Parts: sequence; C-alpha cells; structure tokens
Amino acid sequence: MIRKFHLAKCLENKDFDGIKKDLNRRPIEKISGENSLDEQLAIIKKYGIFADGSETFVELWGDGSPRREFLHSDDLGDACVYLMENVDFSDILKNQFNITDFSVPYTKTEVKNTHINIGTGKDLLIKELAEMVKNTVGFKGKVVWNSNKPNGTPQKLLNVSKLENLGFKYKIELEDGIKLSYRNYLEE
Repeated sequence: MIRKFHLAKCLENKDFDGIKKDLNRRPIEKISGENSLDEQLAIIKKYGIFADGSETFVELWGDGSPRREFLHSDDLGDACVYLMENVDFSDILKNQFNITDFSVPYTKTEVKNTHINIGTGKDLLIKELAEMVKNTVGFKGKVVWNSNKPNGTPQKLLNVSKLENLGFKYKIELEDGIKLSYRNYLEE
C-alpha cells in the first residue's frame, strides 16, 4: 500500500522522474523507468493509480470494512528472540495448564494448543489503514473503493494473551511503523 500511495503522490505532483526512479528500482511486469512515460502510466493505472483531469486517484479493493492487525517486523524479530532466550516449554505448561509438578508425567491429551501468537492484539479497519498510509506519504488525492472486488475475511486478529503473560509486548505502534517503513522504502 505504501508503494501505491507513493506512486500516486508522484503522479499527483507530476513528478515523472519520481515514477521513473521507482520503476527503475522495482519494475512492474517488466515495465521500468526506461520504458516510455505512456507505458509507465499505463502500468500504474492497471494497478489502480490514475489521474482524471486535475484529480489523482488510488483504487483499493473492497469497501475498506475488514479489520486487520499489523505488527512491525522488528517487533516480530524481538518477540522470537525473547521467546528463544527467556521461555521454555515448562513456562508454557505452567502458564497455560497450571502444571507445576514436573515429576508427575502428563499425557499428550492434556497438552495441546501450546502455540504462541505473536502480534499486537489490536486491529483497525482497512479504510483507517489507507488513511494512515495516505497521510504518511502525503498523497492529497482520492481513495476509490472498488466494492466489485472482494473484501476478504471480515477480521483477522490474534489473541496475544499467552505472549503477554510470558512477558513480551510489542513496542512499535502502527503509525510509527508506517513512517519507518516509508522512510526505508524511500532509501532503498
């Protein structure tokens, strides 16, 4: 979504060198900055970035109503390292099943669902995410929701209570993560 809004911002500002630079770094269907401007504009239009007169648009699928959870990759890495360094299976058994006497064997039927979800435990509407990315990138045009395309699953949200009970909580809030990701995108 960051790339889509970035290219839309370039189109909105008639920054055709910005589009060319982006396509040179990351071609789309073999269209790069070396192709003609018409070919560049045609390929980004195919992916829902277009101008009509003085207005620039970004088309997104669905109606924006599904809810999604996002976790910054640095937090995912930190959570994995934290779990590897600080948690062993007995911690999970104590926490989840209240098993404290390990001299008594436990059966496999008692121990199930010991996976640990890594996430934030917070979600938002895709529509809200789009506005956040749009504002971070600085795109002033319009977002058009194509409700002829599927929304997908209404909600994807993890229960992160096991992770939090084991002592880990994410650090990077979504808006900060989007800003970091856009900064990294521009530096690539």
